[in-house]
Amino acid sequence: RLRLVDATTVNRPRTHGTDFRIHFSMNLKSSRVDHVEITDAKGGETLKRFQFVPGDLVVGDRGYAHRAGLQSVIDAGAHFVIRTNWQNLPLESRDGTPFDILAALRTIGEAAPAEFEVQFRGPGGKAFPVRLVAIRRSESAAEKTRKEVIRESKKKGRVVDTRTLESAG
Repeated sequence: RLRLVDATTVNRPRTHGTDFRIHFSMNLKSSRVDHVEITDAKGGETLKRFQFVPGDLVVGDRGYAHRAGLQSVIDAGAHFVIRTNWQNLPLESRDGTPFDILAALRTIGEAAPAEFEVQFRGPGGKAFPVRLVAIRRSESAAEKTRKEVIRESKKKGRVVDTRTLESAG
């Protein structure tokens, strides 16, 4: 089964911020939602909310790039394609040394794909081998994304980390 997972937020009328979060999974083969869960605002995105069976392929955004949830997918015999960023998921080289994701991404040519054999450690310390797949954006596309990141950060009153600007490419 190819399953898409995501969550969305719900606000009560005349309130600011998140009041509830709706978590769901969709089975693409049947074109049906196969899991719905409503939590309060503190109910974060995690793959541990869902039940997987061997052979499932789970697709999710970077909100799901956390060690415990990814381990739950692997433990179920399923697979995942999850977007990540430079900070969410501590990766290691297969020899157990820390993997410098930004240094690796710098080796990719413009608009070129690459993959890296890496691993992450579950909460119990067990290593799980995975592939990191990346593509470098064209410089014009990267610049557009950097401007969006800066605009969003200013809107939220935050300072942009230079690594975030670099990874926008």
